[in-house]
Amino acid sequence: MTKLPSNYALVPASSLSGTVAITQPISDSQVKDLVQTWVSRQDKFWPSELTTDVLTYNLQCMYAAQWILYANASGTWAASIGVDHERYEICPSCKGKRGVWGKNISNEPTFYECGSCSGKGQVKKTFTVWNSQSGIANASLNGRVIENIANDIRIRCGKRDIKANESFLSSPFPSDILVLQPKNTGDAAGQRIAENLVRSEVKRDAQSTASRLGRVRDLQVAYVNVEGVQARTWLYPIFLGTYHFEEALHLVEIDGVTGKLRIDVPKSVRNKRVFNTLKIIAIIIAVIAAAYGIRWLGIEVLNWFLVNAG
Repeated sequence: MTKLPSNYALVPASSLSGTVAITQPISDSQVKDLVQTWVSRQDKFWPSELTTDVLTYNLQCMYAAQWILYANASGTWAASIGVDHERYEICPSCKGKRGVWGKNISNEPTFYECGSCSGKGQVKKTFTVWNSQSGIANASLNGRVIENIANDIRIRCGKRDIKANESFLSSPFPSDILVLQPKNTGDAAGQRIAENLVRSEVKRDAQSTASRLGRVRDLQVAYVNVEGVQARTWLYPIFLGTYHFEEALHLVEIDGVTGKLRIDVPKSVRNKRVFNTLKIIAIIIAVIAAAYGIRWLGIEVLNWFLVNAG
């Protein structure tokens, strides 16, 4: 069996319950071609010993459980909606007099303009008019896909193809199909998730609708009606494996439908790539410095990299 990090718990499909559908993966030869293409695109820092055969040696197709959810809901909302208005008021600093009289340094009478109102005697004030308003909020989950994997495992090889073809498994489910342990299973568990989610979507729709009318406070959503709740488990293929290099375990992930992949790059390779990028930047700085006659800066930068190049 493929050796995976300790938090990647696997269970057989036979341990699942409820309605289960599955999508067939791409072939092993296609997977190998994808990895071969990826390896061929690596730079000079990629170790020659990390070949396609090494990266795919213990690669195995497993399945990531997804919820496919359906539900419709509607409800009524009520809230206080505030609409901002502007009006002019007497300037509190000059009391509408636009300024004050005084004397300048020459002891001559001088009118000093009010800084608060710029000598207008009035200032613009914003006030909010609040009114009670209500309306209808709606939400729908039309085949919403939600990942159902325990231990907060994050599949990093791109987004799932939610339009991929699927077929339903007959009970009893086969035990040779391995599934990343789901958080929960069974249609009832999925239906509870669907109902909670669609209720949250109704509240979100109410907030969005009310916000378009003005500032919102004391929003209340009531009389929520939920119907058409359905849920099923969808097993989505993911090729998972690891390879050992420099006494560390590195993960290989390939989407079994789209073919998108993610292969962990060893730390030493990442460091070499970063250093090479910095070296290129240093050379550019040195060339620019030389062009502007700052000869000592260019020499210092190049000397530093020559000393640290090893």
